Amino acid sequence: TEIKQALASAQESERRLQDVLANIKLAAIILDHHGSLTFCNQHLLELAGWKTEQVLGRNWFEQLLPAEVSQQYHQLFLQAGFSGHFPERYEHAIRAGDGSQRLIAWNNTLLHNSQGEIIGLASIGEDVTERKWAEKVQSAIFKISQAAINTDNLPDLFQTIHATLGDLMPVENFFIALYNPATDLLSFPYYVDQYDQAPESHKPGRGLTEYVLRTGKALLAPQEVFERLVEQGEVELIGANSVDWLGVPLKVENRVIGVMCLQSYSPGVRYQRRDLQMVNFVSNQVAMAIERQRTSDSLNSTSQRYQ
Repeated sequence: TEIKQALASAQESERRLQDVLANIKLAAIILDHHGSLTFCNQHLLELAGWKTEQVLGRNWFEQLLPAEVSQQYHQLFLQAGFSGHFPERYEHAIRAGDGSQRLIAWNNTLLHNSQGEIIGLASIGEDVTERKWAEKVQSAIFKISQAAINTDNLPDLFQTIHATLGDLMPVENFFIALYNPATDLLSFPYYVDQYDQAPESHKPGRGLTEYVLRTGKALLAPQEVFERLVEQGEVELIGANSVDWLGVPLKVENRVIGVMCLQSYSPGVRYQRRDLQMVNFVSNQVAMAIERQRTSDSLNSTSQRYQ
């Protein structure tokens, strides 16, 4: 009888906890002592694009967190069963239904039964994805702006831009193409790619780079978009075929001076609309930095000729 009463009391306590968590405008979860998800509220389902039947009963750490953090936090949770200690606060990403990630700042409470044994974990979390992203974007713009002021040559500036974007997204394949209207030539002063060598300077053709140069519009081109552009006669395949291609125009006073591009050859590395917006936003600083450096180089060259 005592066991039944204790069980009923525990079940009632969990039901009340779920009632509280169900209606708050924060992400909320309850895990059992194995780490399996026994409850998540509607706010989290909408935030992550999940359906209840897809996630309830699944191991939270192994199946709903990105691989790069799942083992770390699962180990912390398992150790808590022996030590009785678990971080009250931490931040980690969750895997959304569309394959993207959301960064959540969690507040955690271990759950105990009447005998004081740990029976699970309740967590309430705030989605801080956009705030953290905005901070990274601001930092990236500042670094690029500082590099434009302090760097004496374009190759070093391009390396800084490449490294800075690498803090925000995968940039294993990255290049900058610049257009010279006087010679009608497209050059590639910075080119890092897994498969292709930097192309020689040439007149604009029908590649994706030239498409962005011609339209003056940013483009995210997964395979289906590329194939549609080929069918429309807008572009043709040049170099290795990529899984995702992302390019943004470099503009100075509505004049396109070049294109900044990223591409992925791996199905596991995909670019999102937010990545396109980020690169497009940074492109303004990049274009102005390039133009300032080119103007400075031109003035120095002219000065040397007259000395």
